[in-house]
Amino acid sequence: MTWWPDTYGKEHPQATTLAAYRSMAKEPVILGLGATALADLTPKHVADWQAHMLQNPARRGRAPKAGAPEKPAPPLAAKRVLNARVMLHAALEEAVRMGMLPSNPVARIRAPKVTTKRVDSFSREQVGALMAKAEGHALAPMIATAWQTGLRLGELCGIRWADVDLDAGTARVARTAASTGAPVFMQEPKSLSPRSPCPGATVALLRAHGKRQAEDRLRLGPAWQDNDLVFATSRGTALHAGRVEGVFNDFRNAARLPCHSFHAPRHTYASLALLAGVPLETASGNLGHGGISFTKRVYAHVLPEAKRAGADLMGAVVGRV
Repeated sequence: MTWWPDTYGKEHPQATTLAAYRSMAKEPVILGLGATALADLTPKHVADWQAHMLQNPARRGRAPKAGAPEKPAPPLAAKRVLNARVMLHAALEEAVRMGMLPSNPVARIRAPKVTTKRVDSFSREQVGALMAKAEGHALAPMIATAWQTGLRLGELCGIRWADVDLDAGTARVARTAASTGAPVFMQEPKSLSPRSPCPGATVALLRAHGKRQAEDRLRLGPAWQDNDLVFATSRGTALHAGRVEGVFNDFRNAARLPCHSFHAPRHTYASLALLAGVPLETASGNLGHGGISFTKRVYAHVLPEAKRAGADLMGAVVGRV
């Protein structure tokens, strides 16, 4: 399990995925199964390991401070257990391929059931309250674009002007910004998406933002680092997602809104689009989901109201005919 992530990493472009796999290989896989020889590993070992993670407190990396009351740690979330299981299954598939195991013991054990959580989103009024607090800030255009397009934080930090066609009103996600430490680096998305239409309001916002950015570039001269980034620091370098999230949280707290993360604008975009009668297939494509089934599962709580909105929209169209 220490060898497999590095070997896998040579074939996998997602550095963040590789970092997550290295972390899971160390804990909980090696922590729970490391004492067992690979040739002796049985489905019973895997079943006990999986059950232990679901029922027992998670191990914590830091010891409690001296004198601080010791708080019981909760069991690992079913989603994290499932992720560890998926990684272990992939690693052992390689062992089977290399003749080190006759079969994959993970394949014989049922996966833990993961329930889809209700997504965090804001109302139109809450969006307005947050943007009122962000007015005039350098990151306000970026946050506004998140509400209007549903792009993820990493996608917004990585999008270039070359990926945007303001005349045609389209944009595409060609790379994402990520960080497994201090420096920010760019990586390809898991799936390249075609150009998608941008709302007219977003096109106007980006035109104004581009004009201000050009003025900053002229003012700084050689000090400006031209990385062609749509959203960048005051010197043109890549934004760190943690910094953007922190600024977003400050605006959210100032507006006294629920403690939703920067992913909430994406969920808000999707929820409001579906409630406005946008077809599920269109919303799924604009969000860059792998298929409609995933969109239906994540936004199941919105779909009954969305169907009503769609029926009203169809009724209005037929009525005009």
